[in-house]
Amino acid sequence: MLFLRSQLRLCYVTDRRLTLTGSLMERCEELINAGVSSIFVRMGDEALEPGMWEQLNLLVQLCQKKNVYCLIENDALLALKLGAHGVYLTKADKSIQRLRELIGPKRFLGVRLDSPDEARVLVSGETRHLIDFCGVGPILQFGEKASSPLGVEQARRISSILQEKPHVWMGGIRADDLNQFGKCFADGVCVARSLEMQQDVVNEVRMWHRVLASCLGPSMWSVGHPPEDVTFRFSHLSRDELQSNRVPTLKYCK
Repeated sequence: MLFLRSQLRLCYVTDRRLTLTGSLMERCEELINAGVSSIFVRMGDEALEPGMWEQLNLLVQLCQKKNVYCLIENDALLALKLGAHGVYLTKADKSIQRLRELIGPKRFLGVRLDSPDEARVLVSGETRHLIDFCGVGPILQFGEKASSPLGVEQARRISSILQEKPHVWMGGIRADDLNQFGKCFADGVCVARSLEMQQDVVNEVRMWHRVLASCLGPSMWSVGHPPEDVTFRFSHLSRDELQSNRVPTLKYCK
């Protein structure tokens, strides 16, 4: 199954905080309707609390209905049980071949890279065709969390090595940081609390899209969830449209 680069446009990471509060479905549906293109589910190693399984099932069903990827972090068995779109590994290891055999060809497999050396091994190694997409990060420091961020220049080196492999920048990214990324960096960004903590989620997500459009200029992107054979080009937007406060109008081209 073809992995759509457009689904990495603006990704959101959720975890058991929202499942425990019971607001997982409500918040994720709000984000998806606003324009989030993929949901990364981070559950950790702890057992699922009562009611959490039902919430995750509903989330996967929602993502399938809305044509949004739902990717389970580090837990292939959970991804299979839920019928999620795939699994995302926070650390590449030697089990890629076995993991691909486990999830089959119809689900996606992604890995996180945090060094140029890892990127070179991936693009030149025997398992490169088994991996559909990559996460690059953490890019920036967020709060007091000791994340050993890559920084923009190191992340850019990784992106240059990956080239045609779909990949997303993640970790500590805020909307204000996008301006320093330049015209070409990745297929999109993945954020967490930067979206989760906002009261007006719709306008927040639209703002992210608008800033990304302004920063990336002629890069080819997809806003919303168009058919697989349709691509949205931000280069079709005028300067006034990019600088306005409204969400860019969708303009499709074959």
